[in-house]
Amino acid sequence: LEEPIDKIETHRPIHGVDLDLPRGVRVTVNRWAKHLDVLIAMRPQPGGQDGHCGNLNFDAKDDTLESISARMSLRVSAQDSLFPVASLDTADVAEKSIADCALEIRKQAQADCEQRQVSGDGEAASESFIEACIYDACFGGEDFAAQ
Repeated sequence: LEEPIDKIETHRPIHGVDLDLPRGVRVTVNRWAKHLDVLIAMRPQPGGQDGHCGNLNFDAKDDTLESISARMSLRVSAQDSLFPVASLDTADVAEKSIADCALEIRKQAQADCEQRQVSGDGEAASESFIEACIYDACFGGEDFAAQ
């Protein structure tokens, strides 16, 4: 691995793997002390696809968390899990929303995300992209807040 997925991590040694899978799927995983960064690159799959990042129909309006949750569960079923032994931690973790973020942190995150997330052609990022950035800054810890 020559460079990390998350460019803010360039000052750290990189630990991870690159996987080339069937149907042109490439997975890159960076392992850090408290989190993983995963990048999945793929061509559109036969019959379509959907997932955490959307459905690849180039309509950002139906790629919000609410829209994706309405189409599918965001949890991996036991039969689809790559891990043969289920976690012993069976407690249901409540999903957090931006509303759960402390107001001071949220305001700073919003300002930082709006300032930094302008595309190369000068266009502002989509509202859903800004919301995802704020969420990461609120709940991802110091590593994400620095982005």
